[in-house]
Amino acid sequence: AWMCLEELPVLDETIFEAQHLQACFFKYHDSAVRGRMLPRWTMRYFELQAGVLLYRRRLGGAVRGTMCLENAWVVAEPAKQSPSGEFFVIRVDWAHSRAPLRLSCASQAVASQWALAIAAAAEYLRTRGRRGVAQHGGTAAGPLPGAPPR
Repeated sequence: AWMCLEELPVLDETIFEAQHLQACFFKYHDSAVRGRMLPRWTMRYFELQAGVLLYRRRLGGAVRGTMCLENAWVVAEPAKQSPSGEFFVIRVDWAHSRAPLRLSCASQAVASQWALAIAAAAEYLRTRGRRGVAQHGGTAAGPLPGAPPR
């Protein structure tokens, strides 16, 4: 395993509200066109702000998507080998409605930091609830360290 769940931070309201990370990741696309005419993995610029993931195609570009982490959980997939080296894949799943989000980067430290931060934010939303976050596309609540709710 390339990350340790014992490092999962517990967020209080102040830490949750202040949560802000930025990083570049490869984002997986599962469209039928991808892999033939277009690449399946494309570079995107992500931000995590108080339980909401945002991404842009270009640094400083328009926000192309927002995803609330309510009802989310995180899976650290096994490290993947590619011609460019070893990559660490984070999968974010939602209990209902949205397709999984798969992110990949070559830095184990960055992938681990983000997986833990996403998991902690989703856990905070699950256990504390959060009014107003649903405006970003979320629903109720749930994540992480274990298997998805069924």
